[in-house]
Amino acid sequence: MKLLAWIRAPFAWKAVRHCDGYTYFENAITGQRRCHWTGSVWGQIDHKFMRSGDISYGPFGRQVY
Repeated sequence: MKLLAWIRAPFAWKAVRHCDGYTYFENAITGQRRCHWTGSVWGQIDHKFMRSGDISYGPFGRQVY
């Protein structure tokens, strides 16, 4: 079962919400979260949504929380 979950994990990303110029995603299998800056608005990252080890892609590049 672990092998099947590992194979499906890259395709399990779902957009959870869009707020302050960032789009937030969560992996349905692994539970990992990430956010991408859309470039439309300058805003703050929602630190309540992000957890330790999660990745954000913003105007200053890739950051790990």
